[in-house]
Amino acid sequence: MIKLKDLKIKKTTNIDDYLNLYNIVLDNLDDKDLLGAFTKEDVINILENGGKIWLYYDNNIPVCSIFLIPVMRKTLDKHNLSYDEKETTSVGPVMVHPNYRGNKLQKQMILVLEKYAKSKNYKYIFTKVSEKNIRSKKNFEDLDYKIVNKYENERGVNIAFIKKI
Repeated sequence: MIKLKDLKIKKTTNIDDYLNLYNIVLDNLDDKDLLGAFTKEDVINILENGGKIWLYYDNNIPVCSIFLIPVMRKTLDKHNLSYDEKETTSVGPVMVHPNYRGNKLQKQMILVLEKYAKSKNYKYIFTKVSEKNIRSKKNFEDLDYKIVNKYENERGVNIAFIKKI
């Protein structure tokens, strides 16, 4: 079993590597709606506005990633959440290369993001998961994320979670 600490992370995020991992993960999903859509411009915009990507490598192969995305007021309002957006951040796509699944890398990355968010004085972490994404849903529940909303969009039924950190 490979651990997150066995993988390497580069000092600067290679957006092309991130998008290549995104495409590999997406291509290997039976249900493409489990992973939200991001363009290169979206990623750059989020990074330029306070976002952060952790992209982990095994022998220069990108194998997993997690994305911290600042929360906007309209997102919280959409889910009837009265949290202060300056105290709340969001988990964006959490991706694991198909060849590395089953190593609990998603949970390990979430814990890294939580530690970072605490260091930046965030008090809450928000995320959304497709109801059909059983593994991700279970991982967030196992890490004490609470369901705060269920809603439907063009990709199906989604679950909104929040955790006080």
